[in-house]
Amino acid sequence: MLTAGSNGQLATGDVLQIITGQVEIIYFPGQSTLAGAGAQVRLVELQRRGDATQVVLLVESGQTRHQVDTTLTADDRFEVRTSAARTLVQGTDFVVEARSIDETYVATFSGIVFVETAEDR
Repeated sequence: MLTAGSNGQLATGDVLQIITGQVEIIYFPGQSTLAGAGAQVRLVELQRRGDATQVVLLVESGQTRHQVDTTLTADDRFEVRTSAARTLVQGTDFVVEARSIDETYVATFSGIVFVETAEDR
């Protein structure tokens, strides 16, 4: 359990449930997520392969805001999933909200976000 103002390290498979306030997750320089109260997220993948970074986050509930301020290469991946959709990004600022098991809200503030629904998979 982390309290306000404290730091911790997440590993693949960890689940983070935000009760109150908000939490910033910094994966790599220029790649981060801000999760608000009521959000529950699972870190599916977090690794660096040479110069390539791999981030996959599952938003199980609530709203999260993601910022990728670095240029991603073809070998990089920053992916946010819910039960109803999957988003892939390239240098962007966007929000993902898992509203229900079959409803996901995605808003893009800058950059490009590709959205694939569960039916598309």
